[in-house]
Amino acid sequence: MAVFWGANLSIAFPLVKVLLEGQDLHQYVESEIELYEQESQSRSKSHDEAVAIIRELEATFPVRDPKRLAEAERLKVRLERKQNEADSGAWRMRWVQHYLLPWIPRDRFETFSFIMVLLVIATVLMEFVSSFRT
Repeated sequence: MAVFWGANLSIAFPLVKVLLEGQDLHQYVESEIELYEQESQSRSKSHDEAVAIIRELEATFPVRDPKRLAEAERLKVRLERKQNEADSGAWRMRWVQHYLLPWIPRDRFETFSFIMVLLVIATVLMEFVSSFRT
């Protein structure tokens, strides 16, 4: 049952994109891919800077500033995590672009109609499943 509620709520987001923002789903996915790639590149550059600081601090033996080294290590790990999140987001959007968007029309009205049909189907399935639960 929760799956159908999740599907219904997930359908609302594209509906808002198509109706209120005037952006079709193809444009939205392309812009999201671009944003994720920019974020990944930015994180990669910052990560490289953090690695350079760590190497510089480790070059002195014994490490003269262990607190700064620990902070640089934490920063490096945080940047790696953020870069992985951006890469994962870009991968998801590329997957959507490759496998789902070919089925979705570019015209706003046709996209709206497509989303409404999906919403009706998900609602009917939800009611069908809930009738068996009671």
